[in-house]
Amino acid sequence: MLNPATGEVVTTVAATTLEQVDTAVVRATVAQARWAAAAPADRAR
Repeated sequence: MLNPATGEVVTTVAATTLEQVDTAVVRATVAQARWAAAAPADRAR
């Protein structure tokens, strides 16, 4: 990934397939729903 202002390489990322991206999105969506449903005391742990 490049800084558009300087052209400097800021970081690199691994190449992934669309299937891997889809899997990551599904897992993140499920995790967020569980997190949102958790009681604040449980989230504080």
